Amino acid sequence: MPRASAAAMLAFPLAMLAGLLAVQEPGVAAEPAARWLADSSLPEEQESAAQALLKQRPLDLPALDRVVRLYAQADPATADLLEAIDQGAAPAAPSEIGAPLPSALASDVSLRLAAEHFIHRRYGEALAWLASVDPGNCVSPELAYYYRAVSHHQLGQVTEAGETAKQLLQIDRPLCRRTQQLARMMKRQADAHEEGSLTHIALLMEDVERRFDLQRTAPGDQQVQQQVIDALDKLIKQAEEQQQQQQQQQQQQQIAQSDNPAPSRPMDDSRPAELRGTGE
Repeated sequence: MPRASAAAMLAFPLAMLAGLLAVQEPGVAAEPAARWLADSSLPEEQESAAQALLKQRPLDLPALDRVVRLYAQADPATADLLEAIDQGAAPAAPSEIGAPLPSALASDVSLRLAAEHFIHRRYGEALAWLASVDPGNCVSPELAYYYRAVSHHQLGQVTEAGETAKQLLQIDRPLCRRTQQLARMMKRQADAHEEGSLTHIALLMEDVERRFDLQRTAPGDQQVQQQVIDALDKLIKQAEEQQQQQQQQQQQQQIAQSDNPAPSRPMDDSRPAELRGTGE
């Protein structure tokens, strides 16, 4: 797939995920949070609203945000994290937070923080939070796998993106056609992936450009830049070696032809030789 079209598919606005994935009835994934809500100090009206949202299974950021904000009304740790999000200071990783989250809410709140970094193209931070998300114990496994697959892909981690896309496709619930196409595209790219290929280098260069656009430095920036340089150097070296081999083959063919000249054509007796006289 051309670079531009692949990037366009992966960069469609997160808000468009609303309605892209099939709305499902609550399953095992929603049960821990549902039990926590039932035992919480939330007023009955707010608890009912939260339970209703869980049953609808949030499939976009606004719906996920509404669920987590209802959690925050009964959990101070969640409230602190949402305040940080609202101030544009979302923690970059779980290790940066203070009070621990209730285990029943940890996956959902971590997913909300991952989403915040994801929509701002901070894919490394998104993956750091997604590492704390258990898709089997969160309100939206579809979003968890989606964020993870696209984040890996945008960081040039094609194999990991393909593996996560495969998990997204294996969810025992129907996905919309566009989401399926996106996941299948990442899986196909992973199946055909070659480390250091031109396609891979193009992804890494997009990642370098993204990091420059964010106008901030991160520990992995120089590593990615060096990875691009090394991959390009390797391709250039391979091209030079191939050209040298072709030149050597051409020289060998020329030498072989000069050592074995083609036999001269015998004179045709049916025609008079140039130096023969008449009747001779």
